[in-house]
Amino acid sequence: MRTLLILAMRILNMKNSINTKSVVEILHKIKNDDEISIIIGRIDAVRDIYLTTHHSVKANSEFNKEISSFVSRAYSNGLKPAKYLNEKAALAESIWLLDLGYKSEGATGYYAALIDATNPGNDKFGLIIHYLADTIKAIEIRRYTDYLYHSLINPNDADTHIEIVKYLIKKNKSIIPSYIHKRCPSQFIKYYRELIEIDISAENLLKKATLPRQFDF
Repeated sequence: MRTLLILAMRILNMKNSINTKSVVEILHKIKNDDEISIIIGRIDAVRDIYLTTHHSVKANSEFNKEISSFVSRAYSNGLKPAKYLNEKAALAESIWLLDLGYKSEGATGYYAALIDATNPGNDKFGLIIHYLADTIKAIEIRRYTDYLYHSLINPNDADTHIEIVKYLIKKNKSIIPSYIHKRCPSQFIKYYRELIEIDISAENLLKKATLPRQFDF
């Protein structure tokens, strides 16, 4: 009985163990996932097409109609799966998106956007559409990255989180504050996603900064 118990524990430990190779494979899948660029491309395409025929508004009712129309198109043509909104729901969604963070001089949210779009001489309707598109993209990217991380990394698997933290702190030693290296990796497991994002940003910067080995003078 004791032998069987020891064997079972060994099998369980083997199943739950994670090594550097496993961490690298997880990070590789996250870094090479192209769904985010697809999300951006779909919504940008809806925005660009919309702005070819919609340039400005003059009245409050016209503004409400235009932002509702754009958000409705962005959700039906830019999201996968598509989300369909009636006119009332599209207006409510548009107001909510603007209230999340649209800013102008002395005002924020929907009313700031309304003033910017309808005030003669401002002509900021295009900027408002860009803001709506960017906010929709940010929400969808966040939703997708949450799914991606949870599908690859069990949110309750502390051992995997610790191994990821250890690997990334060591890999990015030159750009991570020194006090972090002196502490136990388990203290930073709740920040493992932030460390992955730092690693991705560092690699992207390195790619941009890399010079060709040979120069023609």
